[in-house]
Amino acid sequence: CRHRAGSVIALVPTPVPYAGNAARHAQDAERDSQLSRRIAHLRLATFLIATACLLWTLSRGATPVLVVPAVLLFAVFGVLVAWHARVDERVAWHDALRIVNLRAMARRVRDWHALPSGDAPDGIDLTDHPYALDLDLFGRASLFQWLGPGATPRGRTTLATWVLRPAPLVEVVERQAAVRELAACDEWRLKLEAHGVLAAGARQN
Repeated sequence: CRHRAGSVIALVPTPVPYAGNAARHAQDAERDSQLSRRIAHLRLATFLIATACLLWTLSRGATPVLVVPAVLLFAVFGVLVAWHARVDERVAWHDALRIVNLRAMARRVRDWHALPSGDAPDGIDLTDHPYALDLDLFGRASLFQWLGPGATPRGRTTLATWVLRPAPLVEVVERQAAVRELAACDEWRLKLEAHGVLAAGARQN
């Protein structure tokens, strides 16, 4: 809240436009995908022409004057390979951002079918746990599914451990302080999660 002219004004956080973000990143990914296909065709054409030029040069006797065009064409091919890799990285990045925004939408409306599985990580036995089964901490529509997924097996195990084991009071307070600080960093959190999607090799709808 903030006081102004004797009144109290409530500062309500602006909802993140997840749907708009997902649509925008889908368009960006499609645009870069089209560019990637054009570069791929150009790479192939450049390589074939350079190879043909080199073979023709060798058949005529490899003189510096005749070799230069082939070398230049292969240099252009190398530039296209590097450019193609950067464009494909942008496609993967926009696709990852699309995924995290769709997942954020799903969490907001509790669309469990659109979220990754909430099963407990391998190696965690819940049989004798005092409250995990009663509170449905894992599985469909669980806290673990709503919070996750972890980007790596170690991350999933760490998250599961936090859910299963009460933390010391000092650690709880520190986590709450971190949550308050990060709550307003919407763009940063989405980008961090996108890096997690890329780390997990997730390219999915």
